[in-house]
Amino acid sequence: MEAGLTAAGDVRDSVMETERLVLRHLTESDVDAIFAVLGDPLAMKYYPRSFTREDAEGWVARCHERYRKDGYALFAVVAKADGEV
Repeated sequence: MEAGLTAAGDVRDSVMETERLVLRHLTESDVDAIFAVLGDPLAMKYYPRSFTREDAEGWVARCHERYRKDGYALFAVVAKADGEV
């Protein structure tokens, strides 16, 4: 795990907060949630193909690289009510 990112993606990693949502850096523990969307053929209908689990892991890893290199990347959106990504 790299510095600044926690396994649970806790509040120290939050980027923005609304009344109902928290935007935070993605973590390795988000791979299942990312794969649930990127691996779904219906959700990826207009993308060249749906992702494998390994593709989803690589996608999260590329976000981590962008956090380090550029200071930003895509974020996890977490519902405050239940912690669901």
